[in-house]
Amino acid sequence: LISESKSLFTYPAGTGYANFTDPLFTPVFSDGLNLTALFGNDQALLQKAQQACGSDTACLYDASQTLDVTLAVQAKDNVDGFQTAEKEAENFPPDIVGPATLNVTFGQSVRFTFNVTDRNPDDTVLLEAFKLPANASLNPSIYELQWTVTQYTNFSIQVVAKDSNGATSIYQPARIMMCYCANSGQCDYSAELVDDGSVSQVPCICKDGWTSDHCTVDFDSCAVGPCFENVTCTDHPAPLSGYTCGSCPSGLTGDGRICTDIDECANTTTHACQQVCINTFQSYICQCNPGYRLKSDGKTCEATIPCNATNTCSHICVQRNGTDFCACRKGYALQPDGTSCTDINECTTNVHLCQMLCVNTAGGYRCSCQPGYALHANGRNCTDINECNTPGTCSPYATCQNTVGSHTCQCKPGYTGNGTICNDINECSTGTPCGQSADCINTNGNYYCQCRPSFYSTNQQLAQSQSLKDGTTCQ
Repeated sequence: LISESKSLFTYPAGTGYANFTDPLFTPVFSDGLNLTALFGNDQALLQKAQQACGSDTACLYDASQTLDVTLAVQAKDNVDGFQTAEKEAENFPPDIVGPATLNVTFGQSVRFTFNVTDRNPDDTVLLEAFKLPANASLNPSIYELQWTVTQYTNFSIQVVAKDSNGATSIYQPARIMMCYCANSGQCDYSAELVDDGSVSQVPCICKDGWTSDHCTVDFDSCAVGPCFENVTCTDHPAPLSGYTCGSCPSGLTGDGRICTDIDECANTTTHACQQVCINTFQSYICQCNPGYRLKSDGKTCEATIPCNATNTCSHICVQRNGTDFCACRKGYALQPDGTSCTDINECTTNVHLCQMLCVNTAGGYRCSCQPGYALHANGRNCTDINECNTPGTCSPYATCQNTVGSHTCQCKPGYTGNGTICNDINECSTGTPCGQSADCINTNGNYYCQCRPSFYSTNQQLAQSQSLKDGTTCQ
């Protein structure tokens, strides 16, 4: 007991220390051994309170004084809830930091360690793999992720750091740059990356013989028709490149890719004309000098008598057995009247003269090509024009793809238009892609999210990255 000299209390007039002191009083709840006395020997109430309150002395005391176990338990739950909320309010989520950009190569392994900290010194932090690609594993004891890259698209990486009080933070790389160029292809890091929704693909420079985005398709060198018309083209299968053309058609010479007409008239050993040889495509015809006419064999000539001055031939007159006969120059045909000549339309009489378009001319013809092609030096064949090599064919914000005889323009992700004209898409005007706790900031061809004032990201390194597009990591 406190002695009168050590007491700090003051007393009403007429009273003193002795009036408020009972040396014989023993507290019934001071040492936890007087529960029976505390409950006034009510064993039923005591048993019910012990079952509901357990060893919580405050709950037992409230039950003994209110005689209401339910009310005591409600008070206990209120206190426990307040203490839990207070503890959660004082708890900071852990910080997990990893590479903001992952530069990986298909078929190779990558390993990195997370930097995990917690501002609450008494907390312990565990790592959990929330989303990982195939052949990736997390070692939570040393905060290390190891990944053998066997998947190049349609995956994500999310690792959760959770402290002993249940607070969590999520790591997700802002960008994953995937280098996947098969068959000895090389990744072109100087080119613009191609976003496929989950991964930024690095464009490939394929070895000869291979094509496609990842150099996995055998390039068909014969697809653009490099050989002369009606000449067989044989593609060299990858990893070989190129093609082989067959032999030129009869009457033509060349390597099968370019075939030119053989001028049989250039050498007397290659034609049978007695006097005049006229070369034609893939062949020749014979004619005779003035004063001679061609015999029925089409090769030899016989002397003729000049026609009468009154002949009505429009081109050439020859006399046979005293009778005038009319003939036409090359490229013309004698009409039924026997005197007039009309132009021969070589484009209809020989549909194989030109590879694409044939234009008839007076006494001859010329070849031309459809749009997207250029006439070859041999005057017959057409070669594809690569419009993508011409500046300004497509918008600077579009991808140009050459096709046989044409091309296509397609606006890049983040832009809209017909490919010739591409305008930036303002993603921030189409809703709230960043969530309610982050501001959407439009950029040329893209956007990013930034936590609003008084909010913070669970991963400050990613506060302005595309990984915050859902806004869920701003708190």
